Amino acid sequence: MTAPRRPGPTGALLLALALGACAYTPGDLPQVHYATAASHGQTGAFFAGRPSEQQVDTAVAKWSVAIADAYACDLPKTEVLQAGAVAALELATMSSLAKGGGERMRQEAVGDYLADTLQLAWSDRPKPPANRCAALSRWLPQVQQEGRAALQRAHEQGLIKF
Repeated sequence: MTAPRRPGPTGALLLALALGACAYTPGDLPQVHYATAASHGQTGAFFAGRPSEQQVDTAVAKWSVAIADAYACDLPKTEVLQAGAVAALELATMSSLAKGGGERMRQEAVGDYLADTLQLAWSDRPKPPANRCAALSRWLPQVQQEGRAALQRAHEQGLIKF
């Protein structure tokens, strides 16, 4: 008997959006952690710790819903795109660490998650409540600031091209 197949990044993203549409709170926004730590090399990744598969799934859900809601709130597209790039790097790093993979697995996952976050721009979500949009408006610059250095190092390492 074989184990059930886990959904890939796209399947997980769609599942996360479906579940995330059920309920959220304005302050339930993801933060940059693993991408920043891993961008400092193996020592940084070691100190960040190894996330569980459930933590990865929770992060995928939070980032997916936040990015989709940011688009639905009609926030500046450039800022949402950059947050999507940060999300892709964060999720790919988490997934690679959780599975015990190395840089190659991380590189492959970055592309998958980046494509998934870009698809969120065309998701047909209703506009969230005003307090959620306000929270996302404050969150985007924070993600940009926290993710900027990680994205730059990822670019230098050839993980993301921009």
